[in-house]
Amino acid sequence: MSIRVAWVSPFGPRSDIGAFSRCLLPHFETEETGTRFDCDLFVNKNGPTYTTEICSTEIVPGAEISGLLGRYDTCFFNLGNNVENHGEIVRLLRSVPGIAILHDFSYHHFFAFKCFEELQSRSAYARLLHEYHGSHAFRMASRSGILRRGPALYAPWDSENVTAYPLMAPLAGLASAVIVHSAFMEEWVRRIFDGPVLRLFLPSDQKQSLTDVELDRWRTATLHKDRCNFASFGHVSRPKCLEMIITALAQSEVLRRSARLTIAGHLGDKGYAQELQSLIRTFGLSEQVSVEFDVSTERLAQIKRESDAFVNLRFPNTEGASGSLTEMLNAGKPVICFRSGCYAEIPEGAVVHVERAGGVPTIISAMERVLQDPQYRVSVGESGRSHIAPHSSREYVRQLKAFVVSHQELLHRRRRFVAPIFAAHPWDRRDVAETDEGWFDRLSKARLNFSLLERDPYVQSPEIFFRWPAKDLIALASEVLLHAPRHKPINSLITELLERLGRWKLYRLISKLRYIQALGERSSGEFQIERISDPDFWSIAVRLDAEAAVRVCWLAILGRPASAAERNCYAAAIRDGVVPEQIIFQILTSCEYRERFNDGVLAGIACWARDRSVEQARAEFGRLKRERDLGGVADPAIAEGVFRWPRGASVHFNAQSPAVDSLFGETAYAAEPAGVWTKGYLAQMRFRTSEHAPYGAKLLLKFRVTGTNMTGERQITAMCNEQEIGIFLATDDEMHEWEISIPAGAVGNDNPVGIQLLCSAAFCPAAAGDSEDERLLGLMLAEGSITPIEEVELEQPWSHHPGLRVIEGDEAALGRVGRAEGHKTGSG
Repeated sequence: MSIRVAWVSPFGPRSDIGAFSRCLLPHFETEETGTRFDCDLFVNKNGPTYTTEICSTEIVPGAEISGLLGRYDTCFFNLGNNVENHGEIVRLLRSVPGIAILHDFSYHHFFAFKCFEELQSRSAYARLLHEYHGSHAFRMASRSGILRRGPALYAPWDSENVTAYPLMAPLAGLASAVIVHSAFMEEWVRRIFDGPVLRLFLPSDQKQSLTDVELDRWRTATLHKDRCNFASFGHVSRPKCLEMIITALAQSEVLRRSARLTIAGHLGDKGYAQELQSLIRTFGLSEQVSVEFDVSTERLAQIKRESDAFVNLRFPNTEGASGSLTEMLNAGKPVICFRSGCYAEIPEGAVVHVERAGGVPTIISAMERVLQDPQYRVSVGESGRSHIAPHSSREYVRQLKAFVVSHQELLHRRRRFVAPIFAAHPWDRRDVAETDEGWFDRLSKARLNFSLLERDPYVQSPEIFFRWPAKDLIALASEVLLHAPRHKPINSLITELLERLGRWKLYRLISKLRYIQALGERSSGEFQIERISDPDFWSIAVRLDAEAAVRVCWLAILGRPASAAERNCYAAAIRDGVVPEQIIFQILTSCEYRERFNDGVLAGIACWARDRSVEQARAEFGRLKRERDLGGVADPAIAEGVFRWPRGASVHFNAQSPAVDSLFGETAYAAEPAGVWTKGYLAQMRFRTSEHAPYGAKLLLKFRVTGTNMTGERQITAMCNEQEIGIFLATDDEMHEWEISIPAGAVGNDNPVGIQLLCSAAFCPAAAGDSEDERLLGLMLAEGSITPIEEVELEQPWSHHPGLRVIEGDEAALGRVGRAEGHKTGSG
């Protein structure tokens, strides 16, 4: 008996799945299951490819070979998150329902690339996300700003939300069976897929590792070392949490003194890499931390040999399994990782698990233990290597073959549903077996949604106007379809129109606006547009952004596009405070309009525009004038972009003012009534003092944190010029006062003072399910004041921490002599 299989995969060094396929394919020639497998390779080419003795065919982009693949007994489709490596594979899977090997947990990057890069369509992304993950996912994307024009607050596919909305179902739904590589992935797939699921593993022999001789040599040497070389390799991106590892080195004197860290791998996020380099400089770790991008295979092998331990933090978990984790375990050295995703499935003792909720302190503890206990290093490394030793490529293929043999009937039954339907293999809905009905419905849904991406990328069809909940529909129409600016919200207006007109008439109205918007964005062309006399149309049009409003006015009133000069002139007028209704009235009373259209068709709109412009002009002009007047007054507290802090003055941080902005820069969110939230773990305060302070100064901060019930107590470390000057331990979410001593020489010399506030943990309310707030919150800073120290502070012999000092004669301070007591009282 012989089974013909097609293996569809990337097959080059630009994808780890290429190396995965290269090590598996030779084992298809063996007959361990009693059944012969004849395997052919089909390659989604992206750059250079590996050589192989197996019959291989390059997939020509756009070529229709589904008929050819339909002749195989089964096809394996390797699916990753990169469109360049997997775009043609997905296209073929849409036609032939074969076995999908899901290498990733989240396919957000795949669909984000298709929607935002290939289709240039935010609306397509919104529809797909809503279709598979509902209202919560759509609103998450809306809050991120990714669905609007202009810069987004964050990308959903790089945030914690990816674990809740992985967009895996559109691809899994195309398959007849699914292969996964971890238990947590299997659990998700079984929720969304009707068919056989096989959990395997990543082959341990996929990449070159240390030889037994090299590993024995390391075990002997490391037992006598009092230093430790840590390494982290793989894609350099935010989910690797590399900033936490760097922070751990900065906060631990043990690690600073006796540890080195090498970060190596492919650079996937240049902005993130710049942040890491900046963090290394801020902490003064240039001698301890080295960063290497796009290292060669030889250099990576050298890093594995030279390292004593690996740190592989990953959050959120976007992979079905971790290739870098498999490499590290196979190197026979200990791996420090979060207890999440596929990493949580490694047995205790085979890795060093840390709890992410514990923040940086738990990472410090794990790294210090690995550094200080050489026998522990060797023991964990041996256990890790023993754990994955059975996971060979030969065993992988053996189990894969057995899976195919045991499900031959089902795979044969489902492979007939190729698309398009060929004359030689006709089928219809009645041919679906009763046991396959749920699977076929998901297959049809997945194929439909891929077709909609191609045939209706800009969501012109009325379907969602009838199916979506009203709240989501209103947000979609306002933010995505019409690109309404944030400062001119139209949600309430569309809500009123929906209630008054109904869904069908609202769809026609929005479609007309979108059509004219699209025409107005063309640089040239002849237009035949009827003049629009519907006040509902104009009530929305005037709330669009300035240039869009001008384009719509010229097209829907004069029937021609506005010239560049007209667009620039009138858009600038709207931005300066002229209400758009005034411009509509101006066009309708212009000589050009009277000469071309003297029929009174838009007489009602002229009256409407006149009345609205009179009603709104005074209020709008008054508001903008007040803003201009306030913005034009020079703030004496700011000099050369740096806030000058008056002596003894309390500064409230709850005002959106240039002074507050200059104090925190980009390290804090916009001010709120209670103060400002710092962004994530690290915040910077930069200011000058108003006078000379020969003995230093005291910075009194009023602040609080949030989420201690989830993250536990928070340690906040204050640093000045890379020197630690205070520690505060916040055990609850109440408001605290913290007096921080700034050293002499750092203040009063007209140089800006830089204070870094470093939190051991940060908190995202949305991730904890407390609210829809997607921000990563560090400290809520409410108020602060600076006071120069009048007397020289005497450092007592028992005062072992630079932030704990006693002023001579201050008897009350003598009670605060212990470090723990200092934490309780909030002493810096």
